[in-house]
Amino acid sequence: MKIGSNLKIKLPEDAMKIVNPEVENNSKLGITIDGEINKGLKEYLNELETIKQHPFHISNINKVQIIEDELKKHEQIEIPVKNYFVPGVYIREIFMPKGTVLTGKIHKYPQFHVITKGEMSILIDGEMVRLKAPINIMSPAGAKRLAIAHEDTLWLMVHGTYETDIAKIEKHFTCDTEEEYLNFVAEEAQLSLFRQDQ
Repeated sequence: MKIGSNLKIKLPEDAMKIVNPEVENNSKLGITIDGEINKGLKEYLNELETIKQHPFHISNINKVQIIEDELKKHEQIEIPVKNYFVPGVYIREIFMPKGTVLTGKIHKYPQFHVITKGEMSILIDGEMVRLKAPINIMSPAGAKRLAIAHEDTLWLMVHGTYETDIAKIEKHFTCDTEEEYLNFVAEEAQLSLFRQDQ
């Protein structure tokens, strides 16, 4: 899906917006959804607990991917992202309007998050956890987030890097698929063994 940064769609006051991170020009996309789709999303969220108890384990990454795949079937709107740089640090700021649902990419490394404004629920270890600003949280490597904004929310992600090219930063810190993440982990394990031998 490729949508330019000039896409504008006016949303009704009571519309729920779904956000998906796959977009060019360093922005987020969202969709408006009707009551039936909203009901379907709630059913997916309720089924997370059932999926977790299933005898065949489904990873948290795949749980979020199931929801994300469903959300991708709907028309998207753009929600901008702000980027801040100081030497050695990159901060990505996302503004999530009330009622927004957000899915993220898979993170290769542990990551520091700061919620500076608002209230949201985030999928953490297979459970939706409600968080109110101001709060700091750590994300483990391999996390793929699902978040729902209960109020207008500002969410910062902090990365340690001197790089300023957003595409390079995303490639270094994130993966698109669980397979890509598992390959990354395997390569890192091999490099770790190589380093120990020297």
